[in-house]
Amino acid sequence: MADSKDSPAYTLPEIVALRPFWKLCEAAFGGIHSLRNKEYMPQHPAEHAEDYKDRLLKADGTDAFEQTVEFMTGQVCGVEPHLGEDVPEVIKAQWESLDNFAQHGAVFSRIGFGTGLVYGKVGILVDLAEPPAGPASAANAPRPYWSLIQPDQINNYSVAVVDGALRVVQLVLQAEAYVRDGQFGRRPVIYYYVYEDYNGVVTVERWVKENSRDEATVDRPKRVVQGPTRIPVAWANFGPRAKDCGDGFLRLPPLRGMAEGVVCYVNVQSDHRWALYKASVPLLHVAGRDPALKGTALTISPNSAIETEVGGLVEYVEHSGSALGQTRMELQDLGAKFASYGLAMLYKEKQGGPETAASKRIDAEQGSFRLVTAKQSWQDCLETALGYHAAFLGLGEDAGGSLTLPASFDTAAPDQAFAAFLVGLVEARIISRQTARSLLAASGQAGNLEPDEEAEQVDTEDAVALDAQTAQADADAERADAAAEAARQAAPPPAPQP
Repeated sequence: MADSKDSPAYTLPEIVALRPFWKLCEAAFGGIHSLRNKEYMPQHPAEHAEDYKDRLLKADGTDAFEQTVEFMTGQVCGVEPHLGEDVPEVIKAQWESLDNFAQHGAVFSRIGFGTGLVYGKVGILVDLAEPPAGPASAANAPRPYWSLIQPDQINNYSVAVVDGALRVVQLVLQAEAYVRDGQFGRRPVIYYYVYEDYNGVVTVERWVKENSRDEATVDRPKRVVQGPTRIPVAWANFGPRAKDCGDGFLRLPPLRGMAEGVVCYVNVQSDHRWALYKASVPLLHVAGRDPALKGTALTISPNSAIETEVGGLVEYVEHSGSALGQTRMELQDLGAKFASYGLAMLYKEKQGGPETAASKRIDAEQGSFRLVTAKQSWQDCLETALGYHAAFLGLGEDAGGSLTLPASFDTAAPDQAFAAFLVGLVEARIISRQTARSLLAASGQAGNLEPDEEAEQVDTEDAVALDAQTAQADADAERADAAAEAARQAAPPPAPQP
């Protein structure tokens, strides 16, 4: 039954349209274990259920999507965020356990940035923890805590222009949870948190839905959020605007093209591996067998023979392998294609005109344009959350202080990580060495590297190395033969036979 538009369980159509993109990128990040299902690896027509199950189990995926996210996250969050001197001491102390469960702020920042890369948008909800049981004291006083909000948790929202800026005035977040069922059991429920902003007065109300068939009902009555004058969720945007979202609030995942390439790669690779599995065993072909034996079992072993009529034939037949070779080339092309989607966020936007010392300095300061934009959005998001944190402490939203992500995109460490990322793709046989050289040159992190010249140089070095290995093997063989001959001559002659 569809949820009523008067229920917080009602989901906006534009959110429904974007959820497949978020789910796709989430599955690509999870790797082959998240892709082994009929949604991303469908069953072929006329494929038997047991064969399909076996093919899924034999499928091998790639962690290139996860590697790309981790690499970009390391570019931005490889160094711990620097809290400014204007951050209150009480917030600095609570930074050590930002989520109130011993998660350090630097870890929270790294996880949040990676989440934004996967989904295209990420939020930080700041709320006040419920006071623990017992008498009130400074030690057990309620304190603010942070929670990451993924866009697939957004069920509904409404925006308005307030003081010339776009502002979220209504937000419905959904969260799946478990409640006790009996003494030891538990059952799933869905909570809906409804935030509303009435001219600077923020309220929150919790609804609950026991199962998908029930109507959502109020679980906790509406209360005023003390402290912030806006809904206390800070947002960071990583991807482009969704075309179906006119207000620009919802975003597409920036790596969705790579996720689609990963799914395509996994399917082609699965078919290729299954075909190899079937074609690796030659088939016995018998022609001219006695018709009287038709329908009887044929024993194949070194201790039995197969009788045929005059002119009969017994032979093994096997796949020529030409089609499998073409499939392998397609896999390499697919690997290069979806790798380029991910690396596109790392391409540097060079300054126009001739390269000068000033343009080189600007390039070094700006680094990778798309990644810099994501970094700035996440830094602003963290600073906004600091303001909400301060507001809950009664210090005011402007008292949260400043924060800096001291990322650098032009040092040796990112270059080495970038090269290691490409090496991993080559070793996994996802892309060729030639493709890796081309991607490295296109990224702007290889100076004046010429892929063709590098390929020729590598071939020359490989030939020299092979010659050296061959010469060493020949020398070892000669020494072994000489040692064997010397041992033969030194051995005593055999005793005469009686």
